[in-house]
Amino acid sequence: MLQKSLPFILVASFAATFSAGAAPEKASAKDNEPVRLNRTSFEFAKSLIQDGHVDFDKPWSASTPSAEEANHFIGKSGWPQYAKWHLGVSESLRETTKRRYKFPFGDFTNVYRSALLAAKTRATQTHHNDIRDAATELLTLIDKRGPAPAPTPEPSVPPKKAGKKK
Repeated sequence: MLQKSLPFILVASFAATFSAGAAPEKASAKDNEPVRLNRTSFEFAKSLIQDGHVDFDKPWSASTPSAEEANHFIGKSGWPQYAKWHLGVSESLRETTKRRYKFPFGDFTNVYRSALLAAKTRATQTHHNDIRDAATELLTLIDKRGPAPAPTPEPSVPPKKAGKKK
């Protein structure tokens, strides 16, 4: 009995959702939706790089903020600050949804060189040339700046060897 009524239940549920005007964003948003360069974000990234807030070494895959960390950041700092950490924005989506913001480049503290490499690669693959060019420019700024020099170790005095007293 359930197998016969299942298609009807699904169609009725789907129709009720759309007739109530509560269509989920996933139904209307596509992966190939227009994404533009977030100029505010680009300028923000440049200022972070100039101020030395750069991670040169950590892989982005291991440093990407979790959903919980992103939610905490949004709760503390708001959506406009969250948006500043993404080079791309999809204006067809609400400002208060994470899906609106594309091409992240940092962990809410530092710009990651590895994140910019990932953004550049993905922007090239998806033909977002303005974002690719922005990521390239940011990488150039990072490479010109170079990593901070390692602290010079203080000379150590070798310990005296305990010798035999005669």
